[in-house]
Amino acid sequence: MSPKRFQTGIIGILLALIHAHASDMGIRIPDYSSVGASDSVLIVDDGVRSIGEGAFAGSAFRRAILPPTLDSIGPYAFAHCAKLEYIELPRSVKYIGRNAFSGCTSLKSVGFNDRITHIGDEAFQSTAISEADLSHCRSLSYLGGWAFTSCTELKSASLPSVQGLVLGEGIFMNCRRLSYVHAPSASLIPPYMFAESPSADIRGIVSGPVTGIGEYALSGNASTDSIVLQPLLNSIDDHAMERMTSLRHIDATGLESVPETGTDIWHGVDQPNVELAVSDEMRDIFASTPQWQEFHISRTTSSPVPSVAGNQISIRITDSSLTATSDTGQIIRLDIIGINGTILQSHESAGSSSLTTDISSAVRGIYVARVWLSDSDTRSFTFVK
Repeated sequence: MSPKRFQTGIIGILLALIHAHASDMGIRIPDYSSVGASDSVLIVDDGVRSIGEGAFAGSAFRRAILPPTLDSIGPYAFAHCAKLEYIELPRSVKYIGRNAFSGCTSLKSVGFNDRITHIGDEAFQSTAISEADLSHCRSLSYLGGWAFTSCTELKSASLPSVQGLVLGEGIFMNCRRLSYVHAPSASLIPPYMFAESPSADIRGIVSGPVTGIGEYALSGNASTDSIVLQPLLNSIDDHAMERMTSLRHIDATGLESVPETGTDIWHGVDQPNVELAVSDEMRDIFASTPQWQEFHISRTTSSPVPSVAGNQISIRITDSSLTATSDTGQIIRLDIIGINGTILQSHESAGSSSLTTDISSAVRGIYVARVWLSDSDTRSFTFVK
């Protein structure tokens, strides 16, 4: 069967004259103009600026070729095109409407361009894509609710570092194979964002500049064993971290106040067997606060630049090494300690202002670096590899 073309030949010209909005803004493919088309390939010709609501919904296309003039894809434009396997979005596309590709159960790959500003609610819900790489989409201002919900093959997702990016609810809910996630500028983890996505590695998300964690946001995450709560965190909503069954360590040493909490935020978590590390100043407060007092509370100092006897100490971490530096004192030993208190490695020196140890073989997780000074004083730093 020959490819279906829009705006070509006699039929295309008639369609353009009768139905489309031909103006200085270009041609618009009308709403619901080709629902259920049986062609295997769709070619949309140059000059088309927008695809209307539901224009190709339920069609049999395996492939769609879009023109470099296309600016927007309307709501439900390709919804339930169950045979569509791949779509490349031209750099001209800035707007993707709600449910634009929802229910495209064979859609394995989407080429996102770097000029997209809007991805609508449920835009790619229930597709078969394995990677949602939006890291280069620096113009993105809105990523809609439930945009990638129930994408059963999704394994990797990266969001751009964009100030003011609005994230909807449940973006990656029920993505049961999702493991790698990256959202460097998320100040709020929206409700349901990773709910029922048990394998998602959310450590880097929680340890970012997060001020709040929405209801059910991390519910059912069964793979994360350790998290770091940052000083900006001020609220955790209902059931936000329920059923995090692998959780064994929480580093809350950076918190200067107890976050406001909703109901049952730790429901299903074995709290007595989870170590909650807090600063000396906050231990009694956490120990007397409901929903926190049930943890095994320990004290760990992990200030990024602590002062020891007038001496400033700092650490620098790469994927392969950790370096401790003292401005004026002498470092004689550097220990790397697991969250269970076991010394994993120790590096000694006769006395140096800087000491480096190899951490390339350490698996991903939370560790403590303990710095020993020549005057027998120590300082500990908690870090994530």
